[in-house]
Amino acid sequence: MIKLPEFVRCFEGKCLCKSGHNCRCSECRDILRQLSADIAVLNRQKLSCDNGQRLKVSHEVSEDVQKQMRSILEVVDEMMGERPCHHHHGQLSAEEAMEPLELFLAEDLLIHLVEELPALDFEARKDVMNVFSVLLRPGLPVLATHMVGYVRRHTQMAQVFMDGCDNSEIALHCGVMLRSCARHGELAEVFLESGIAYTLLEQVLGNSFDVSADAFGSLRELLLGNKDMTKTWLITNFVSFFSLYHRMFETGEYVILRQSLKLLGDILLDRSFMKVMLRYVSEEKHLVIHMNFLLSSSVAIQYEAFNLFKIFVANPQKPPRIQKILCKNRAGLLDLLANLRSHKSEDERFLADEKNVSGKLRALKMPVNAQRCGDSNVAARAGVPDLYQLAGT
Repeated sequence: MIKLPEFVRCFEGKCLCKSGHNCRCSECRDILRQLSADIAVLNRQKLSCDNGQRLKVSHEVSEDVQKQMRSILEVVDEMMGERPCHHHHGQLSAEEAMEPLELFLAEDLLIHLVEELPALDFEARKDVMNVFSVLLRPGLPVLATHMVGYVRRHTQMAQVFMDGCDNSEIALHCGVMLRSCARHGELAEVFLESGIAYTLLEQVLGNSFDVSADAFGSLRELLLGNKDMTKTWLITNFVSFFSLYHRMFETGEYVILRQSLKLLGDILLDRSFMKVMLRYVSEEKHLVIHMNFLLSSSVAIQYEAFNLFKIFVANPQKPPRIQKILCKNRAGLLDLLANLRSHKSEDERFLADEKNVSGKLRALKMPVNAQRCGDSNVAARAGVPDLYQLAGT
C-alpha cells in the first residue's frame, strides 16, 4: 500500500473551506492524494526490467495525471473567474482555492511531476506544463509569488530544465516552462547564474529545427524579459557568452543567422544595454563580422547586418583600429549601402538611417597616428555618448 504524505493524511475528514463546502474540499483532497500515488508508482516502475510493463504502467499513470492536472486547472480558473462553476457544492473562493494549491507546492508534487516528464505520455506532459505555467501567471499575483519562491527554493529546477532541453521528447515542454519562469526577474537571475543561457545556445546550434527554434525563443525571453538584471550578467560573462553566440553566425542556417542578428540588434540598440553595446562596438573583430554580412546575397541578412553596422559608424568615440578599418573600406561600404538602398526604397526608417550612416562614412578621416591603433577600450573609457540618437534609433 502506498504511504500517503502527511499533508494528505491530515486532510482526512477535515474541511478546508471556511464556507463549509466539504464535498468540494474532498475533491481537492482527492486530487492531491491521487497525484502522490501516481508519483510513487512512477518511482517504483523505474526499477522494473520489463519494458512492456513499464510502458503499460506509464500509460495508465499518464491518464490519471492528465485527469488530476486538468482538475487543478479548473480550480485555478475558478479562482480567476474564467470558468463557471459546475459543482452543486458551489464555487471555491480565492482563499479556499489557495490552500490546496499551496499544499500542492508544499509537498513537492510539482517538482516530482516535472522530473517525471519523460515517463509520461505527451498529453500528460502538456498538462503538467500548463499547470506549471498557469501558477506563474501575472493575473494570480499571490499564487505567482508562492510559485516564484517555490522555484527559487528548488535550485535543481534549472538543471531539470537544462536536462530537459537535451531530451527531444520533452524539450518543447521544458521550453514553455522555462519561458514562464524567465518572465519573473528573480527566476531569470537564478537561471542565468546556473548557465542555462549557454545550454540554450548549444540547443540552437545542435538540434532539429523545432527544438532549435524553441530554444532560441527561450534564450530571447531570458535575455530581454528582465533587462536590468540581464545587462549585468552580460557584462560579467561578455567574452564567454559572445564567443558562443557568434557560433550561430557560422551555422550556414538562414533562419538561425537572421534570428541571431535580429536578437543581437535588439540588445545593442536598447538603452538598457548601453555598457554591453559600448564594449561590443569597441572590438574590430565584431565590426568585420558585420561588414562581411553586408555582402550576403540575402537582402534580409544585409538589413539585419546594417542595423548592427550603423552602431559602429555612429560611435563618436571610435577606437583607432575601428576608424582605420572603416576608412580603408569606405568606397566598398558606400557601394554596399547604395545597393541595399535600392532594395529598401520604400522603407523610410531605413532610408533615414542609411543617409545618416553614409554621411558619417564620407566625413570619416583616417586616424592621425594609424600605427598606434591597438587600444580597443577607447570608447568604453570616453564616457557614454548618445549612440542611439546618432544611429537613428
